[in-house]
Amino acid sequence: VTDFAGGTNFVVLAVLTLFLGGTYYLRQMLVTMAVVLWGVRLSAYLFVRILKTGKDERFDSFDRGFSLSFAGFWLSQVSLPAL
Repeated sequence: VTDFAGGTNFVVLAVLTLFLGGTYYLRQMLVTMAVVLWGVRLSAYLFVRILKTGKDERFDSFDRGFSLSFAGFWLSQVSLPAL
């Protein structure tokens, strides 16, 4: 679920920043489209992987609070080029 939510956040953030910006230059639309396509592909791949295995053991040893904080930091840093 964590990976799926992370990929979905890219899509939401890209579309939200495009519409909130109020300008629709070709470059902005192309970057948004690329981020949306990548985010959908990433989310779908990770979601199917979790459905097949039933869980993601990479996150079992992490503290839940730390995982969410790190996920928020990671999302903000890798989303900067699209903003």
